[in-house]
Amino acid sequence: MQRHIAIVEDEATIRHNYEDALRRYGYQVTGYGDKSSAMAALTRRLPDLVIIDVGLGDEVEGGFELCRELRSMSRGLPIIFLTARDSDLDVISGLRLGADDYLTKDISLQHLVARVVAAIQCHFRPTYRQSLLHKKIAISSQCVRDTLITDDVQNNAIRNLQSSLLTRLLYGADQLSRQSFLE
Repeated sequence: MQRHIAIVEDEATIRHNYEDALRRYGYQVTGYGDKSSAMAALTRRLPDLVIIDVGLGDEVEGGFELCRELRSMSRGLPIIFLTARDSDLDVISGLRLGADDYLTKDISLQHLVARVVAAIQCHFRPTYRQSLLHKKIAISSQCVRDTLITDDVQNNAIRNLQSSLLTRLLYGADQLSRQSFLE
């Protein structure tokens, strides 16, 4: 599946360079020249990753505001700042607002693409439970017990405990607590 990246950059030449570079790596890319056009489009459909410049035209902090608005829409959307502003205060502000990365524009295109790939892989890496569901693995508690319990009487108590833990992790991890497990 082709991942969609939105780039919010007010300087058209720079935006087109980034768009072209990311398209060469197989991404679907949409560019926006200002915060308002980006918000209008992104409220309809969120991309897989957003790259934002901090200063957007007359809005000196427009990128920070956009990040705040996007973060309120989605806690998991990967956001990367790509900007000329490199003060510690700006970097810390961007990261505190919820950006996943903060890069300066002197970065090479290869480095930018590597950071984009890393952010997307990190965000879309399935959890263990999701990978089990994706592979359509079904484990019945009887199957777990049959596999873990042998004729060794001494280890049956431990294997019953393992079986119970595995079953609870697979089918009710959101309900697992120390107290419920000890019961």
